[in-house]
Amino acid sequence: MDLLPLKAFKELMEFRGETCISIYMPTQKAGKEVSQNSIRYKNLLQEVERKLEDRQIRKRDMQDYLQPLKKLISKETFWRNQGIGLAIFYQQGKLLAYRLPIPFEAKAFVNDRYYVRPLLPLFVENEKFYLLVLDLKDVKLYGGTRYTVDEINLSDKPTSMEEALVYEDPEKRLEFHNTSAPSHKGQKGIFHQHHPEEDEEKDIQRFFNQVDTAVMDRIGGESAPLIIIGANKQLPIYKDANSYPHLQGEIERGNPHILDAGELHAQAWGKVSHVVEKEIEKVKNDYQVLLERDQALHDMEDIVPAAIHGQISKLMTAKGETSWGTYNRDANEYQKKPAEEEGSREMVGFAAIQTIANNGVVYELEEREMPEPASKVAAIKRY
Repeated sequence: MDLLPLKAFKELMEFRGETCISIYMPTQKAGKEVSQNSIRYKNLLQEVERKLEDRQIRKRDMQDYLQPLKKLISKETFWRNQGIGLAIFYQQGKLLAYRLPIPFEAKAFVNDRYYVRPLLPLFVENEKFYLLVLDLKDVKLYGGTRYTVDEINLSDKPTSMEEALVYEDPEKRLEFHNTSAPSHKGQKGIFHQHHPEEDEEKDIQRFFNQVDTAVMDRIGGESAPLIIIGANKQLPIYKDANSYPHLQGEIERGNPHILDAGELHAQAWGKVSHVVEKEIEKVKNDYQVLLERDQALHDMEDIVPAAIHGQISKLMTAKGETSWGTYNRDANEYQKKPAEEEGSREMVGFAAIQTIANNGVVYELEEREMPEPASKVAAIKRY
């Protein structure tokens, strides 16, 4: 699974250039169906060609332009290592591909901007979480949504206590060897010569401090909940080391690595969904109260400028809903436009990412759950 940082999402949203191609498709992670990934992609490229023909681009120029995209078709290793959704962005030889944990409808877009609305679930409060599996021999970080969970690479950071403490203090190498090597009397070596339990707890604290640094390097700045899973006595030690501000749950487990991905997802989402559902109900109730005080909004023409100026604390959007238009910053003016018009952009996603960028929170709800049934968006103002 790839991470798509908020900064990268904003860059995709703000980019404007000639012939920007956006491709979304569901992908298979394993099994015989993996072979369908490249076939589905090839069909979407044919759709891109038809859209380019509509733009009066010559066949020869089109084939040259699409060459980097066509080369992907035959890359078997690329198609074998997928999430459950693939997003590809291409313009003037620059290709970006993201293997993501959310399912996409198979669609292709050609415009003077990238189409990023399908990526919004990655950044809304009620759709994703992180799971940290604490194991002194092999710590793992996962990113998940309500649909799936996938491992996030902790880069070159130590993920075992032995590796971490040897890296920090080479003398630890001998101490760790002594834990398993027999003594001259035929007995097991102890972790330290004095107060082994206290010393081990201190070592775990030092290791978890390093784990926290590695976690913050990967997800610092995010707002999704973090769930930790591990042995009962290790959980409070990690909570003390933790500096991620959205640690929202813990799961006690003797050996968390005996769980498969499905069990990990079920347990973590069970913790997250309960918290999120209560929070959403509170936000919806607050919205109804604040609407009467003129501190809530439900029209795009009001919400877009408010989001840009950092005036929205909470934004609710209907899943998959889109609204196309333009916004003139100088005139502070929003205009609704058709999707096909040059220069128009998808404004629900735009308002959402502006809200997040200004430290607001976004929720994506089913249409029937929206506090204003006839509206695609609803917002609570800061002031």
